[in-house]
Amino acid sequence: MPSSRDKKGAAPAASKAKPPAPAPAAPAQPPADASASNAPAASASPPQPPAAPPAAGKAKTVHMTRDPELHPVGPHKADVHPEEVDNYAQHGWVRSE
Repeated sequence: MPSSRDKKGAAPAASKAKPPAPAPAAPAQPPADASASNAPAASASPPQPPAAPPAAGKAKTVHMTRDPELHPVGPHKADVHPEEVDNYAQHGWVRSE
């Protein structure tokens, strides 16, 4: 009597299953006039113009140094962004002109 298994003992391949159904479509966008209710009130301040770029095309920096005797491994000079001066000062840097 013939067997449904092949010579290696494996069961025959199952028929291919159907691919899953596509996901439902995204909900439609609300009408244009419906979004107007989410708009800011007319009393809101007008938008501000963007900040002007630096005049020379380079940000202003603060020149700082640190003592080579206390810190034998460099660097010993740095041009630091003004917002970072306090962070550098905590690690032995001092302003210099």
